[in-house]
Amino acid sequence: MVGASQTALMRSTMARTALASRTSPATARVRSPSLAAGAVSEVRAAIPEARLIEVAPDLVGLTDLAGIVQCSRQYMRRLMIDGGESFPLPLHDGKTALWRLAKVLRWLRDKKHYRVDEPLLAIAETNVQFNIARETAEMDAGIQQSIHGLVA
Repeated sequence: MVGASQTALMRSTMARTALASRTSPATARVRSPSLAAGAVSEVRAAIPEARLIEVAPDLVGLTDLAGIVQCSRQYMRRLMIDGGESFPLPLHDGKTALWRLAKVLRWLRDKKHYRVDEPLLAIAETNVQFNIARETAEMDAGIQQSIHGLVA
């Protein structure tokens, strides 16, 4: 069982990866996958029984988004409401809605012309791939074939 200290080590390693990749936007996209893979490998070497739960940042709420964009939560909510159908759909919509950080950063950049942290966007895009790959490993191929047309 992976304890809190092991989870903290994984988060710490990913934070170091995020800081290390803050070079130029051009190199961030190239370096991000290898840095994230290196971080995961580093944790596995230190804690062989560790299991990958989540590579962050990936899933974020409005408060997280507001902190990243450096605005109030209320302003972020207003952007979401005013964005209407163009605002990315949440992955989870309940008491706390969750979005993929990469999708919202791209939306802010492309639709609202915000200057986004391109290295952070590159890291978030890579983290999505890690998290989807982890989930994909648990999928049933037969079920996936039957529902693929429904969600495409």
